[in-house]
Amino acid sequence: MRNDLQLIVLPIISVIPFFLTGPPGEPAGIKASNPGKHSAIVSWSEGATNGEKITSYIIEKYNVESQEWVLAKEVTDPTDVATSNTTVTGLFADTGYKFRMKAVNKHGVGVASLESLGSLPREQWNARSIEYMIEYKEYNEDVSLVCGVVWIRNEIGDGPIPEPVVGMSAVRVPTQTPQQILVQPLNATALTVYWDPIPNSKTVTGGELSGFHIQYWKDGTKQEYGHRNTVLGNVTEGTIIGLEPATDYLVTAQLFNSAGDAPPGRIIPQTTWYNAPLNMPEY
Repeated sequence: MRNDLQLIVLPIISVIPFFLTGPPGEPAGIKASNPGKHSAIVSWSEGATNGEKITSYIIEKYNVESQEWVLAKEVTDPTDVATSNTTVTGLFADTGYKFRMKAVNKHGVGVASLESLGSLPREQWNARSIEYMIEYKEYNEDVSLVCGVVWIRNEIGDGPIPEPVVGMSAVRVPTQTPQQILVQPLNATALTVYWDPIPNSKTVTGGELSGFHIQYWKDGTKQEYGHRNTVLGNVTEGTIIGLEPATDYLVTAQLFNSAGDAPPGRIIPQTTWYNAPLNMPEY
């Protein structure tokens, strides 16, 4: 036996996928409508859930006379949460209000939304009633920008029309699925997944594309017991590591943005390569 041999011990590295979740993003499109003597209906659009279901909302009101933000209502009714509207009571008559909201999930309270559109004080109406006029057009389709302007009209005519403002529309959950998914073995414990490029257009991605989730699980097991690897950016490939040699896997991919995940693409079967011999021969 040779005496110059050295024993080298290599650590075994286990790759365990994990996913970060957190408090929800801010709601969008806060709007107050159907004002009563002491109430109004507040509606909104759900923001990013950040991996956990939104369970309630906090609505704050701003009295233009007292000029302070205070709690208006905690929205906990499942129907109101699901339909994104609720009735806020306890308001003073003939008083201007603005509203803002925060979403809540199991991780806590998210950041506050932008405030609802402010109203013109009654003493500046110069008429018995007014209406708000809104015009907008698409400014840049690729990045969800819109250009809009708001002005006020009464029964006599239009008020001053301000300069247009450019803003970003709310992100929606994407519906596009990756096309032409191809899975190829990289080695005995890794697979590389390819797909066609995704156009970075809001009509396809629902807004700015965040990246892709690659889902994989052993053939013969349930998909929900599998794993998920995430690659960021508008890329066309990703690698899965830490697999078992000579094992049949099922693989798919889905794109995602800040609003949620798109449906997964076609499920592709693939087998990892055999590994090199692990044992020395006996002699």
